[in-house]
Amino acid sequence: MNLIEYPSFRQQSDNHTAVLFVHGLLGDHLDWNGVVEQLSGLTDARCFGVDLPAHGAGAASVAEVGCDVAITFDTIGEQLRSCCQSIIQLGVSNLVLVGYSLGARVLMFALTHHYLQFPELKTLVIEGGSFGLENDQLRTDRRKHDNLWAQRFDTMSAETALSLWYQQPVFSDVSEQQRQMLIAQRKRNRLSSVAVMLEATSLGKQPYLLPKLLACDTPLQLIVGEKDNKFRTLYTHSGIPTTVVPNAGHNTHKDNPRFVANTLAQWI
Repeated sequence: MNLIEYPSFRQQSDNHTAVLFVHGLLGDHLDWNGVVEQLSGLTDARCFGVDLPAHGAGAASVAEVGCDVAITFDTIGEQLRSCCQSIIQLGVSNLVLVGYSLGARVLMFALTHHYLQFPELKTLVIEGGSFGLENDQLRTDRRKHDNLWAQRFDTMSAETALSLWYQQPVFSDVSEQQRQMLIAQRKRNRLSSVAVMLEATSLGKQPYLLPKLLACDTPLQLIVGEKDNKFRTLYTHSGIPTTVVPNAGHNTHKDNPRFVANTLAQWI
C-alpha cells in the first residue's frame, strides 16, 4: 500500500492536522483530487492518500506475487495502521480518515478490529461504504456474486468488463458520458490484479460492523449523495450522524467535491 502526500495549494501553517483519503475499488489516490483542491482553500491541514493493494502503483506487485502475499481485511488493516503511524510521526496530532466504498469498508473494519487505536484519530468519515451483511446466507450469496465479477475482470477485455460493471444498479445515476469517462479512467488498472482484491475484500467476507461502530469511542460521520437511495436509507437509519449531499449520487465526492470539502472542513 502506497502512501502519497498531495501537493499543497497554499502555504501551510498547521502541520499538526492531517486528512488521509482512501479510494474505492478500481480507483486510486487521484480520485480525491477534486476534494483536496477544494479543501486546500478551507484548511491548512496536510492531505494524504493511499493506493490500496492491486490499485495504482501497487497493481503490478499483486499480480506478480499472487498467492504468496495474502490480501485480507486484516492485512489491509495492518497496512492502514502503518500509514497512519507514518503520518503521526510527522508531528500530526489530529488525524481525520475519509473512505469511499471499498476504502470506507476497510477503514471501518480496521477501526472496529483495533488497528487504528491512536489518540490522534479525531474522526472517521464514511462515504458509500456498507456496514456489511447481517446473515450467513446473504454473505454466501455476495461471495458468489463477487467471485463472478472477479472472473469477468480476469478473463474479459477491460472495455467489456468495465462496461458491464458500470451498468450495475448502484451506478444508475451515472450519465452515459460519465460512464464512458469512468471506463476510460479505470482501463488503466490491471483488472486481473483488481480481481484478486475484489475476491479478498468481498462484502461476503466482511463482518457486519454496525454494532461495533456504534460502540466505538471514535467520532463517526456518514456522507451520502441525495440520489443514492440505497445508502441514504441505510445511513439515515444507522444511528450515526449523516450528511446528505445535494446533486450527488453514490460517488458523492466526484459529483459534488465542493460540498464534500466544505463538509469535511467542519470536522477537521
